[in-house]
Amino acid sequence: MDRSGRRPGTRGAAMAPAGVRSAASARLPPLQPWHACLLALFAGCLAWDAPWAGLPAWGLIFLLCRDLLRGPVRLVAAVACLGLGVGLAWLDMPRVQAPDWLSRRAEYQVTARMLERESLPGNRLRCILDHVTLTDSANTTRPLPGRLAWTWDYPPDSLLPALLPGAEIRTMLAVSPAGGFVNFGSQSSEGWWMRQGVVARAYSRGRDVAAEVLAPGWWPERLRAVLLHRTLDSLTRDDTDDPRFAAHQGRALALAMAFGERQWLSHETVDRLRTASLAHSIALSGAHVGFVASLGWAAAWGLGFLWPSAYLRLPRRKWGVVFGLALVAGYVWLGGATPSLLRAALMFAIWCLLTWRGRPAAVLDGLFLAVALLLLASPAMAVDLRLQLSVAAVAGIACYAGVLGWRLRGAAAGLAGVPGPHGSLRRMLGLLVQVLAVSVAAQAALLPLQLWHFGEVQSSFWCNAVWLPLLGLLVVPGALLGVLGTALAGLLPWMASVSGWLLDLSSVSADALLAGLGWLDARGMLQSHAAIRPHWAVWVGWWGIICWTTIRLAAGRSTPWQTAGLAGACALFVAGCLPTLLPASGQVRLTALDVGQGQALVLEGPDGSRALIDGGGFQSRTFDPGRSIILPALAWLRRPSLELVFISHHDVDHLRGCYYPISHLGPRRVLSNGGAPNADWDQARLAGALRQGGLKEEPLLAGEVLRLGDPAAGLRLAALNPRRKAAGAGNAESLTLCVLWQGRALAILPGDLERAGLEGLAARFGNRLAASALVLPHHGSGNSLSETFLDTVAPAVALASAGQWNQWGFPSDTVREALAARGVSLHVTAEAGAVRLEWDSPGSMPRVTTARGN
Repeated sequence: MDRSGRRPGTRGAAMAPAGVRSAASARLPPLQPWHACLLALFAGCLAWDAPWAGLPAWGLIFLLCRDLLRGPVRLVAAVACLGLGVGLAWLDMPRVQAPDWLSRRAEYQVTARMLERESLPGNRLRCILDHVTLTDSANTTRPLPGRLAWTWDYPPDSLLPALLPGAEIRTMLAVSPAGGFVNFGSQSSEGWWMRQGVVARAYSRGRDVAAEVLAPGWWPERLRAVLLHRTLDSLTRDDTDDPRFAAHQGRALALAMAFGERQWLSHETVDRLRTASLAHSIALSGAHVGFVASLGWAAAWGLGFLWPSAYLRLPRRKWGVVFGLALVAGYVWLGGATPSLLRAALMFAIWCLLTWRGRPAAVLDGLFLAVALLLLASPAMAVDLRLQLSVAAVAGIACYAGVLGWRLRGAAAGLAGVPGPHGSLRRMLGLLVQVLAVSVAAQAALLPLQLWHFGEVQSSFWCNAVWLPLLGLLVVPGALLGVLGTALAGLLPWMASVSGWLLDLSSVSADALLAGLGWLDARGMLQSHAAIRPHWAVWVGWWGIICWTTIRLAAGRSTPWQTAGLAGACALFVAGCLPTLLPASGQVRLTALDVGQGQALVLEGPDGSRALIDGGGFQSRTFDPGRSIILPALAWLRRPSLELVFISHHDVDHLRGCYYPISHLGPRRVLSNGGAPNADWDQARLAGALRQGGLKEEPLLAGEVLRLGDPAAGLRLAALNPRRKAAGAGNAESLTLCVLWQGRALAILPGDLERAGLEGLAARFGNRLAASALVLPHHGSGNSLSETFLDTVAPAVALASAGQWNQWGFPSDTVREALAARGVSLHVTAEAGAVRLEWDSPGSMPRVTTARGN
């Protein structure tokens, strides 16, 4: 390098294609043998939990990195790392299970230590408790062999400063084993909780839950809580309104940027950010560490301005490292040391160490070393979505910065003589192009994970080009400096007004950014699209293609081994796409999805057309089963589309999961019993979903028949109830459907119809109700048991959609006994996960498949 810090020949190289190639190679640190060994370790950790993906990934790693593994020693080391990853993942696998005595939901007095506390949008807390002891109504105390996850909606503000990690608490909770949401082709929630060591779950709602803090939290957490609430007081010093509500979303966003506390963000704000491809900006991670580190570099520049001789002691680059590390360490504490923030800080610390030692452009080295340390500490993190998202995004950005960015700069240099904007405007446009290109690179790397886990893509990722720079320049610095002023106000009283001004600047800037998003959203410029959730081979192949492309652009050539790796990646990608191109099965399928205590049924015709009957739902407005459960199920290897949506009645456990399918999955009709939701919130959500889908809700009355799919297939749904338009959301007027194939009744779907209504159906239709399958009315409630109706339908198979350990005990023992006495096999989603019935022909008996395989 010369004294200016440039590599010899770099300037001239920027003007010529060959020079650009060499500059790109120089910017991307060459892969080392230990990089290949680390990738093998990662593949081994992944292979323990998902061998179907981990082993092919190892095969691609071997081919793409084969030139790094020359010689038997390196080759053996890479294979050994694969085995080491499998072994470490096996050792790290939690082996705790919920005890048998916890098999039913019951009320306990819980005494525990709070291990983690995470604030969630919509005024929710999720607390992870360990050292848990449970005392039942008989005053019997037992230890829980594992952790308890406690979710609390609308906790009291007075308790928040004391409800901290490290605190010992005592409260009354209804505790049940962790589990549920086991569906075909989707990741179950119980598998995720098991990897966290959580064996039980509890839910609270409202401010009437009594929780007593027996011992305070750890002192750093107490100090952070004091600072948080002083900042809240500073934000509301001139305002009588409460900043914890939706009217103050700019303030809520400023607090989220400073403290990572998202509980004051509304669901509408978070949903809009997600639609704009900006949800990552409210989860403290690498971008926020970068914002804070940039303040360290600014401080290094300021130091040189105030004390020029400081650069004689340390160069500006190292002063930036010193200040950046100090600020990032403080930000990790201020942000609550969340896992994503810790990972980003670790990557930054390693990058700083390599930079201090004179390694330029060490982004990949920092990423590899950080991942190595994380996997050695907890191999199960290889299947942790948060780590996967973080690593994929950083790797995509590193590839852009190391290769594609230099090529874009080379192309821009070739256009230097073209007339156009000059000076600061040209630099500003160049910066916007760079930010947009970084966002595209990160999105390309994240795409497989986004599709696999969420089944959505956003076409508004271009918002990152404006949002992220303004967030980093205005909102984050103002919030952090305002918090610092609040902390110093006790020693320097005049800092109180300064901190208030800075916090106001941050919150007003955040309000302006959110208002801009609202303006775009109102004009339909923010779009989120349901997409196919591809086979695992697609995303393994996709990443293989990206890796080969990066190597090829950096090196200017590819070796035969790397070409073989590209061929393997392309083969995996094509093979993974094939299932989405297969023709329809020719069968009729009825699937009861596992949506907890609710009901969601998917009917699929022989030609692949689909209808949704109910969508499940919960009293909590924060979890959307339509987006989180129904969409992934419908998008698995298929285009997530619907032809018809039926709402049997407007109770929340049947209704709330319908909003997303209505607005995003393109049904041509929405039909119901003609009733309406009881709550204003549900009325508004349903009306908004119908408006977005360009639909209206139509009543479907007894005697009406609808076809599903191709008329030649002969699949129809006949309405049996209600006989007149429903007056409300009651069970007695539930829409009841009969599934007919070529005139033969396959299944009866009675919603939540109760005994009197069922006996009325039996009297009106008689033997025409006979069907091979029955979805139990009202989730198997004893109030909906009619032996006359059972004898009339005479099903061979019965399905019950019910939540695990639900407080009503659905399906009831009397219903189970009545079915057993008639030889009817019963399958309950609480026990079997999703249940699928398949008919090969109109006269055949249904074949039963369950997501749990039991």
